[in-house]
Amino acid sequence: MGEELLGIIPARKELHAIDRLKAEQVLEEKFGHDALRVYVKINGARNAEEIRGELAMDEKKFLEILGFLEDGGLITTKTVFEAEFEQKPEKKI
Repeated sequence: MGEELLGIIPARKELHAIDRLKAEQVLEEKFGHDALRVYVKINGARNAEEIRGELAMDEKKFLEILGFLEDGGLITTKTVFEAEFEQKPEKKI
């Protein structure tokens, strides 16, 4: 399943300070400190497997946290293909 994580790039949504604090409290209550570690590592540049590997976290737990973050609107995920497509500048004719 790790191969699937290689193709996913999570990115945090911009939140106001109060909203971020509330979200972090919910994360810690539901999953403990591990969820905060995941959330802080998400930067939109690294794929999910790189983040999971850095944290040395069980894949099942990592996926559960990632799903919760996405369902809660705290992050977005895109495929590596989508990220590369967005970075390519448009050709002017």
